Amino acid sequence: MTRSVIVVGVTALLLGGCADGTRALDQRQPSTESVREPSAGATTASRPMIGPGDPWLAYEDKDARIHLVRADGTGDHELLPQAAGPQDNPVWSPDGQQVAFTGADPTGGPADLWVANVDGSGLTKVADCTLPCQYFDDPTWSADGGLIFYSRHEPGPKSGGRLEQVNLTDRATSTLITAPPGEFLVGAEASPSGRFLVAEWVKATPTDYDAITAATLTLIDLSTTPVTTKGLTDPAVFAETADWSPNGEHITYDARVNAGSEPTEIFTVKADGTGRRQLTDLTKGGGTGIQPTFSADGSFVDFVGSDPSHDLDGLLRVPIGGGRVVPTFGGEVVSGNHPRWRPLQ
Repeated sequence: MTRSVIVVGVTALLLGGCADGTRALDQRQPSTESVREPSAGATTASRPMIGPGDPWLAYEDKDARIHLVRADGTGDHELLPQAAGPQDNPVWSPDGQQVAFTGADPTGGPADLWVANVDGSGLTKVADCTLPCQYFDDPTWSADGGLIFYSRHEPGPKSGGRLEQVNLTDRATSTLITAPPGEFLVGAEASPSGRFLVAEWVKATPTDYDAITAATLTLIDLSTTPVTTKGLTDPAVFAETADWSPNGEHITYDARVNAGSEPTEIFTVKADGTGRRQLTDLTKGGGTGIQPTFSADGSFVDFVGSDPSHDLDGLLRVPIGGGRVVPTFGGEVVSGNHPRWRPLQ
């Protein structure tokens, strides 16, 4: 099948080590272009039907536009074709009926938090990133669908980034964690049980948040007051972009094989930090793997990557037990970023 989507090269997505040993993670600064509500008369004649329980994948194209595509690779379409501006980090609601993402306000400015229905209707801003907030990032729904957690980037000399939540009933926001100066949390993902989040705790400097020196995959226990945290990985391997298995027993993420190596492979680890397992072996020949996500049934991990030959470059998958890497949809490789599968109903 013909694909018009052209990927931002995986090599460009992977941010390698700098001369001083620091590393810039995949933290793209959101554009100040705007997201706008689609017009009331927008046609949906060509939009595929998305029925309850149908398996769909959400991902970003090279222009940071959200696409939905069926599990067999058909039906690829933009979620919000009439909405202007970038749409970053799509994530499904637990019932699979909505998608949350970050994008700029219609008047421009920082990236806010938005929700839309799977048919493209009901585009709604649910949290506003007003100055001195720079932008929101990486939303994730609570297991019961009542909250969305997200990162607030607001660097300063007295505090770092924040992990916040918004109540979707009354739109009230609150802060779960405020990081020290020069540090921030990104990539939060909620566990199926609702008790935990897993996120990247990133260390940089108070004067330059792009000068990243360490990143630790961190378990956040929401059942305690205040919330408590536990590091799961070595800060020197820069673990990032985690996702939970459907049964909540494992977490997948990308990371360096060891301190100082580049680029990254795909791993899993148990929620208690034990049982670390490397699923891919791509980097020895010049390949890589980033941005992993569990398939809806937990049997595969899909990710953005390339094999050593670069014959495969885009959305790929590997069995949960490791093994051969193949295109996610079994045929031509689809290019995109931040893949996330719709939950099974």
